[in-house]
Amino acid sequence: MRGTQAEIGFALAGAAIEVYGSTPRPVKPVLGRARRRWFEVNWPEHHERSRGMAAAFGVAYDDPSLCVDELNGLPLPGGCSAVWCPPRVVRNFDIHASVIETAPVRPHVVEMHPEQGLSSVAITGNNLSGCLEGINEAGTVRRRARRRTE
Repeated sequence: MRGTQAEIGFALAGAAIEVYGSTPRPVKPVLGRARRRWFEVNWPEHHERSRGMAAAFGVAYDDPSLCVDELNGLPLPGGCSAVWCPPRVVRNFDIHASVIETAPVRPHVVEMHPEQGLSSVAITGNNLSGCLEGINEAGTVRRRARRRTE
């Protein structure tokens, strides 16, 4: 995929709609606003991709009652645990085996070349808005540090 982050998000959502039947998930508005703000501050690339995802779904990006930033193909959420032990990052995909056995898990290799930012390759298992494994053109995995507020 090539283009702006929003264009890449639009293409990812289009694929998720086709493969998984994805739709925006209803959320409590306070959570929807918090998610959008977190992405805006901590992951601006995904924040911009989410604008394209909303457009692909035909909904307003600023509607806090809809989660448009997640393109999950599983009926239950999965997640990853990670350990940062410089210079390595060790990750594990955490999900119950029964979900994988019954869900339409379809891996994808997604190559993204945004107009601004680093190109990257991601391998997905169930979620076109995230990755199980990936690397960017600088040869690194981006570690997201939590911001401390005091």
